[in-house]
Amino acid sequence: MRKLIGVIALCLLTFPALCQSKSKYQVATITEVKSHQGAGDGTPDATSYDVSVKVGDTIYVVQYTPSLGMITVRYATGRELTARTILQAAPATQATAARE
Repeated sequence: MRKLIGVIALCLLTFPALCQSKSKYQVATITEVKSHQGAGDGTPDATSYDVSVKVGDTIYVVQYTPSLGMITVRYATGRELTARTILQAAPATQATAARE
């Protein structure tokens, strides 16, 4: 009888670990892709890009360097992806002003 109670208690204690928690990921949209300024004169064979990603009401600008020289990122404007933000960002008005 003790073993049965122990097994039931063990099952009940591990059950919450199997439950799905709320996802920390959000839908993000790529709003703009530009050749990175440091890559030269903005020629099509630039090795890195400034990619603007909108997550919620905030727009993040990240520098992306594709592996193996792939250029598919140039055509990614409008694509949706999942993103998880870790750091607290400046309000969108300040981030936009800093970009210009």
